[in-house]
Amino acid sequence: HFLDYETAQALDRETTELIEQLDVEHLSNERACGRSPLRGLLLSLRNRGRTIRCIDLRNSGDTAGAKREVVGYGSYVVC
Repeated sequence: HFLDYETAQALDRETTELIEQLDVEHLSNERACGRSPLRGLLLSLRNRGRTIRCIDLRNSGDTAGAKREVVGYGSYVVC
């Protein structure tokens, strides 16, 4: 939370790659708030042979305007 806009965008893209790869081993608390429930979801998807894809990735700098300290948000679909 509260990284500058460009740093947050890069970190969020990397985190999205981990999520889409169902890579729970490299998903840290610094990358995702709520890592534990997210990890559970990804493990469940992996065990069931399902996938997850990002459909939108933004941060508060895209919506609220201030880009000095932002919080990222992602929307995903389970396939």
